[in-house]
Parts: sequence; structure tokens; C-alpha cells
Amino acid sequence: MGHLLDFTKARNQEIYPLSKTFYGKNPDGREIGFTNYYMTIDGKPFFAISGECHFTRVFENQWEEDLKRQKECTLP
Repeated sequence: MGHLLDFTKARNQEIYPLSKTFYGKNPDGREIGFTNYYMTIDGKPFFAISGECHFTRVFENQWEEDLKRQKECTLP
């Protein structure tokens, strides 16, 4: 599954790195950081796509189907 981000209508905004407090390296040497707009991995923009499920809002008989959807990354 691919995702397409359309930046054609984006306003030109100054993008700047946050302080070194928001940077780090993993044991393999990959650097993770943040700008005022996005996360970076090895200096390249990275846009995370995530979701969450509140199990108290899902009927128990729907848990299995809901968890399968989440594993497939097709949250409703």
C-alpha cells in the first residue's frame, strides 16, 4: 500500500531543526531528529503514519476482526 502526499497547495514556511535535545543516534549510527514540521532519519524527512484503538470503545465480539485490520494497517 502506498501513500501520496500532495504539497502543491502548501505555503512556503521556514523549516528549521529543533535543538540537539531532540536528536539521537541508535547503536547502528542512524540519526533521528526533528524539525518544526517533521521527523528526520539520517537527515531525510520522515512522516510517520500511526493509529490507535481504544478497546473500551470496541465490543468484545469485534476485537479479533479489529486487531486483524490494525495488523493489516487498514484502520477503519
